[in-house]
Amino acid sequence: MDEADLSFISEHAASKHGLDVASFLLESALERIEDELDAEAYREAMEESRKDPVTYTMEEAMEMLGA
Repeated sequence: MDEADLSFISEHAASKHGLDVASFLLESALERIEDELDAEAYREAMEESRKDPVTYTMEEAMEMLGA
């Protein structure tokens, strides 16, 4: 990352988010990690759904839960 990149990030972070560069980069990294974990959970859920494609209506689910 060069000085121009840092300057751009600094201006963007300050003007759009009210953060310093370090806070902006940390927040961005955490968001990316969360997105990757969400995508992995989605892939796992889809694989599980392919193995056992049983679905329930809301009414069926509520009845199963006794609600």
